[in-house]
Amino acid sequence: MPTPFITIKENSTNEMIIKKSRFITQLIRVENLESAQEHLAEIKKNHLKANHSCWAVIINTIPVTERSSDDGEPSGTAGLPMLEVLRKKQLTNILAVTTRYFGGIKLGSGGLIRAYAGSISESLATTTLVIRELFFAQIVTISYSQHATVTNFLDQHLEFYLQDTQYLADVTLTIMVKENEQELFANELTNLLQGSVTIKKGPAQNFERDLPLDYFSK
Repeated sequence: MPTPFITIKENSTNEMIIKKSRFITQLIRVENLESAQEHLAEIKKNHLKANHSCWAVIINTIPVTERSSDDGEPSGTAGLPMLEVLRKKQLTNILAVTTRYFGGIKLGSGGLIRAYAGSISESLATTTLVIRELFFAQIVTISYSQHATVTNFLDQHLEFYLQDTQYLADVTLTIMVKENEQELFANELTNLLQGSVTIKKGPAQNFERDLPLDYFSK
C-alpha cells in the first residue's frame, strides 16, 4: 500500500437539518473497496425509510480508486460534490455516506450540491485526521542519567517520534525516524551524548500520527 497518506483517525457521525430534510453523514475508515461496500450495505439496511444514501469513497491504491453515487438524487448533485471535498482534503481510505430523509421542501440542484458537500465539510471539521508514513525504528540505549537529556532533545525535534520506552539495566528507547533522516538523527544524538550511546536500526513500519494543524498551509 502506497505511503504516505491521510485519512480519518476514527469513524464519526454528524447530522444536519436543511429545510426540514435530515442529512446524516457517516465517515468510515476503510482499507479496500470491498470493505466500503459492506459498510454501505449496512448503512442502507439501517436506513430503509431514507430517500437517499449518497456516497463517495477513495482507496489508497495505484492508481487511486475513486467511486461515488448520487443514489437517486439528480445527477452530479451529491456523490461528486462529496468526492470533491475528500479530494481537496487529500483524504484516502475513507468512505463518506450521507443519508437524506426528505423533509418536503425541494432544494434544487445548487442547494443539493451545497448540502451534500457541506455535510462532508462539517463532519470533517470535527474529525481528527491522521497521516500514515513509512518510518524506521531507531533502537537507542542510554543510561538513566542521560534520559532527561534525550527527552529534551525529542521535545525540540518534533520530526522524531518516541514510540516506546523500556526501563531495565539501561533505558531503551524506540524512536521513529523517516528514512532520509536516519543519518541526521544518529549524528545529532551521538554528538549530544558525546558518543556515549548505542543506536541500532530497527525495522521499517507504517507509523501513524495526528495531522499537524498547519499541514495544509505548508
